[in-house]
Amino acid sequence: MTEDKQEAEKSNPRTKQLLIVGVIATLVLICGLAGFVLFFWPGGLTGVMLSFWPVKHVLSGPVQTNYTSPECTTDDQCPAGAYCSRYGACLAPQCGDGICSPKENLNGSCPRDCGCPTGRVLNAYLNQCQQGVNVSSDTVNTVINNYLTQHNITGTATDIHDTYYGNQTVKSVFIDCREPMRTTMSCGIVLFIDNNGTIIEVLRTT
Repeated sequence: MTEDKQEAEKSNPRTKQLLIVGVIATLVLICGLAGFVLFFWPGGLTGVMLSFWPVKHVLSGPVQTNYTSPECTTDDQCPAGAYCSRYGACLAPQCGDGICSPKENLNGSCPRDCGCPTGRVLNAYLNQCQQGVNVSSDTVNTVINNYLTQHNITGTATDIHDTYYGNQTVKSVFIDCREPMRTTMSCGIVLFIDNNGTIIEVLRTT
């Protein structure tokens, strides 16, 4: 009996150690699962509740099943001057909402929504259509080459178009200046050239 008691006393510390290790491992597993739910499950804790718990137990009020029909489906169902939005509501046109209403298009009051005629450039800063830049392609190419030479840069102009800079229209020139053997390195230069062929602003990625 004495030897059995001694063996039992010897095994007790190891049993306690295993029990402690098991408890710690369980806590770590629970924390890991909780972290996964909060950060990776769509909607976090709410998403889990909605996935495994009936909606009626999550929402404080009754679930709405009846929806009102849209106010309109076409513009002619709206009051004069209003239009039917894609959500089925009659709205008064507002410049900058991205929709060219008949009134805006008729009086040209909002080129930001309706665009500009050919040959003119939208200046969103002023909400006006301005005349395009009056500078020749040869002049622009000369300005580009001079800039690259002066700064010892190898590059190619990949995009040239009219845009606006403050209250004036300019030529925007994008130059790809990546080195041939380092194609993964991003290098871009944007030149803003005015009507006089002068660079008024330079933007660089590197």
